[in-house]
Amino acid sequence: MIGATLGLVWSPCSGPLLASTLTLAASEGGALTGGGLLALFGLGAALPLLGVAYASRQTLARCARPCSAKAAR
Repeated sequence: MIGATLGLVWSPCSGPLLASTLTLAASEGGALTGGGLLALFGLGAALPLLGVAYASRQTLARCARPCSAKAAR
């Protein structure tokens, strides 16, 4: 459910940027340049998501310890 929501929110924001990247890659004419631009775009899109995923995992792990201790009582 969270992934579908992220997709709906992310698409309108990243769509124009991806279109600009594809246009730049097409106008440069080289497959290597286009592939490099798209790789950088993908890396720039993935790193913040990985950061959020790692931070949320750490936060949930910290929250789960006190919650499980209260449930054991």
